[in-house]
Amino acid sequence: MPGKVHVHGFFENQDQLAEQDQRFKGRTSLFQDRISEGNASLLLTGVKVQDEGRYQCDTFTIEEGKETSYVNVKVTAPLQKINMTQTENLIICSSDEIYPEPHLSWSISPPSSRTFRKTTTVHKTEKHLYNISSSLTLSDSEEDLDHICTISTPSKQRRAAWRRRHSVTIISGEATISCSSSDTPLLGFSLVWRFNQREIIVTKNEDDEHRVSEEWKQHVKDVSESGRLTLQHLSADHEGTYTCEVSNDGDTSMAQISLRLPEGKDASPGMGSTVAAIVIFATICLIIFCILKH
Repeated sequence: MPGKVHVHGFFENQDQLAEQDQRFKGRTSLFQDRISEGNASLLLTGVKVQDEGRYQCDTFTIEEGKETSYVNVKVTAPLQKINMTQTENLIICSSDEIYPEPHLSWSISPPSSRTFRKTTTVHKTEKHLYNISSSLTLSDSEEDLDHICTISTPSKQRRAAWRRRHSVTIISGEATISCSSSDTPLLGFSLVWRFNQREIIVTKNEDDEHRVSEEWKQHVKDVSESGRLTLQHLSADHEGTYTCEVSNDGDTSMAQISLRLPEGKDASPGMGSTVAAIVIFATICLIIFCILKH
């Protein structure tokens, strides 16, 4: 290591730590029952990015005298998962606490000649780890295009995809919305349906166990093996944006669907009958008035 920092010492059958550098205090040990067999391995716990570097090991024996060996230590903080959110006309892709410094790129599927405005920032934390975030500006006409965010390091790569699907109309208080155009069962995947980005409707874990939130129990009619969601007893209060998030082994796919009532239709289930009752009542009153007049 630069400057020959003292990491650990052992002689006269015991640890000698008087010269140990403070940053290694309480984090080093030897396998003392193996030293007599020639094993001078060092156990380093609580590893930090700053521990990366070249370590020199000096051993002394009566038979062999002094021997020196070197070990190059590389530290990694693996890329675990990509977080993807959508707010207004922005898709935000991010991941935190990564080392070494990651790379982020955007792509479109199917390929498009259009250019998209994007902004990417990388922040180095006090722990020398990296947080990376990028936003992509959307237009209103980008339906059925996969916007793919890829974050990579030398040892790992993760992807997250976002798609705006065609809007769905509520008919007779019911609607069915899908995560994808495929009916392939989501075996080994986790699933989350949300309303207006925040309110969780239903979740499914990798063991295929579904859980419907209390507020939506009366509205969730069915959740298929492919994640297709059928809703019932819907009104104008349920118009809005529905988001499906499917994850597996760190990769994520999101689909956004707008749910709308037919144009010119009133959402209140009883409004039609109320209007009809008013019309009938008015007609009866008119007939009675005419009879009395005669």
